[in-house]
Amino acid sequence: MSTGGSRGIRTSQDYVRRAGAAARIMLLQAAANEWKVPVGELTVSNGVISHAASSRTISYGKVLPRRPSSMRPTPKSITLKDPKSWTIAGKPVKRSTHADKLNGSKVYAIDVNLPGMLCARSRIARSTAASSRAMTNPRSPAAPV
Repeated sequence: MSTGGSRGIRTSQDYVRRAGAAARIMLLQAAANEWKVPVGELTVSNGVISHAASSRTISYGKVLPRRPSSMRPTPKSITLKDPKSWTIAGKPVKRSTHADKLNGSKVYAIDVNLPGMLCARSRIARSTAASSRAMTNPRSPAAPV
C-alpha cells in the first residue's frame, strides 16, 4: 500500500476493499454462529450487525473478539459492494481544518523562528567513496555541525 499524499487509497483501492469485505464476511459469520441464524438473514449498517427476525443487534467491536481466528474467507467468496451503495467512500466530507491552510495562516514547523535559533542543512558527499568529516559553524565555532 502506498501512502504518498492523497494517492494512498486510490492506488491501493482494490486490495483495501477486499480486506474490508473479508473482515465484514468474518464478522457477519461470527454473529450468525453466535445467534445460530443464517448469515443471509443479517444486515449491517454503521458498524452494527442486525437480525430483524429476532431484533438482535451487535456492534463490530463486540463481535470481533468472538470471531474464531481460523475463520478466513477464500478470495473467490469475497464480493465487493457496488460503489453506488457506498455510504462513506466517495462522498464529500466537510473539513474544519483547511481554512488556515488555504488562507496561508497555518504555521508549519519550517515556519518556526525562535530567538537565537540557527539553521542547518545536511551535506551530501560528492561520491560514494567519500567519507564524512566534522564541520564547524563559524557563528558557533565550539559546536561541531
